[in-house]
Amino acid sequence: MVLGVGVLIIAVPLAATINNPPAGYQPQEPKVKEGQTPVQVKKAADMSWKAMLKTPQFYSLWVMYAFAAAAGLMIIGNITNIASVQANLPNAVTWLLYLLSSILAVVLLRVSCLIRSAAYVH
Repeated sequence: MVLGVGVLIIAVPLAATINNPPAGYQPQEPKVKEGQTPVQVKKAADMSWKAMLKTPQFYSLWVMYAFAAAAGLMIIGNITNIASVQANLPNAVTWLLYLLSSILAVVLLRVSCLIRSAAYVH
């Protein structure tokens, strides 16, 4: 519980400070030491969504996302049971923890959406 509160106190305000770069931003080329040849970096090409679906990178990223999301959902679905077993809590307290964690998740999601939408207004 203390770790979760600590993460909320640190991560949420820091996440609110993230801004998009200005329009037309281009990062600087990396500096090259004397005697070394510059590394040729392949420029990213814009492609349509149909062309994107034909690349193997899309499917590997999609599979990784699906596995990560499934693991996260499984943990979220069982976290109250895990916490109640570790803390020797009765079932009534488990359901209360489940209800409070669900409410907290919804509130944090809405607050983060409001913060991000306010950042785009400027």
